[in-house]
Amino acid sequence: MLKIGTLLIAVALSVQAPVSENISQQPSIAANQQNAAQTERGTQQSPLFVKITSSEYPQPDPTQDDAKRLTDLTGDLAHYTKDLFIATVVLALVTAGLLILGMFQLKDNKRSITAAENAAKAAAAQVKLGRDEFSATFRPRLKVRHVSLGTPGIPFTSSPGIGDKIVGSLVVVNGGSTKATVIDSRYLIFFSVAREGLPMLSPMDDSWDALIQAGTVLESGESCSFEINGTVRSDRQTSGTFIRITPDAYAVYVMGQIQYRDESGNERFMGFCRRWLGESTFESVSYSDYEYGD
Repeated sequence: MLKIGTLLIAVALSVQAPVSENISQQPSIAANQQNAAQTERGTQQSPLFVKITSSEYPQPDPTQDDAKRLTDLTGDLAHYTKDLFIATVVLALVTAGLLILGMFQLKDNKRSITAAENAAKAAAAQVKLGRDEFSATFRPRLKVRHVSLGTPGIPFTSSPGIGDKIVGSLVVVNGGSTKATVIDSRYLIFFSVAREGLPMLSPMDDSWDALIQAGTVLESGESCSFEINGTVRSDRQTSGTFIRITPDAYAVYVMGQIQYRDESGNERFMGFCRRWLGESTFESVSYSDYEYGD
């Protein structure tokens, strides 16, 4: 038994000795290798910088890059075209909506214009009607009164001589409620054969004298006296002879016409014709072409 233990111890010691020797030699080998590497650094075997060539890495294919770039551009263009199409459709819809709205507004505007025109016409008609009613109710009315021939110094007789001068006067009265502005006026002392009466055409178309100065204003209720004069004339007798003013011989008339304007701008006419009855008495004739008032 003792022999077996002694044998085992001897075997263990013999195995331990080589292992220790190997362990002791390893640090020495490593140190020698490190020193050698430092000595060779900077040489071709151990360079300081390592140059990597392009051949060591795979190069991209240019054809593939162009195809990818074209694909990307085509996708962008398609996206842009799609957006542009959508925007165009929206713009077309908005334009159509505005056009339809404009058509309705145009119809409304036409109706509004028509209504406004009708209202304006109605208002103008009302204004005209009111003006006409005012003018008819509140208007000037010129009348001729107090016609006379002869003066105390030059009396008018029933047997005047042909060519004699005749003087007289008459009064114009504004019997209306507003003022009148005279535009034109005329008068004539006319002699004719009694049985022939007044001619169809007014003798004032050939001969007349002014009665009132144009622009004269006659206020409501105002009256003005005007002098008149004429010459005794007869187509059937020569000067130096006499005529007899009787119902069967000759008649003498004082006639005239006045054109005037009212405050509304309406122009009116009045005509007068008075026949002498003797003793400075006159009467109005019943001939509407000579005696009238607008």
